Amino acid sequence: MAEFHRYPLRVQQSKLDGWWFIFVDEVPELGVLGPNYEALLDRLKVVAADLFRARGETVTDIEIIASEKPALQVFH
Repeated sequence: MAEFHRYPLRVQQSKLDGWWFIFVDEVPELGVLGPNYEALLDRLKVVAADLFRARGETVTDIEIIASEKPALQVFH
């Protein structure tokens, strides 16, 4: 079975312009913002993979857990 770590996401939407903000509080340098929520989830996966690999971690897959408590799940 693959080892993984689950990072809770903090998702907010601006009331001013409707843009979305998705933050990973456990990894302060990891977050994305923009007008299209679905596109941001895909972008978050790419940015997370790049960040963890730059740290020297092996990343085999990344999933977004869409639920009442969304999370980024990183498989090592």
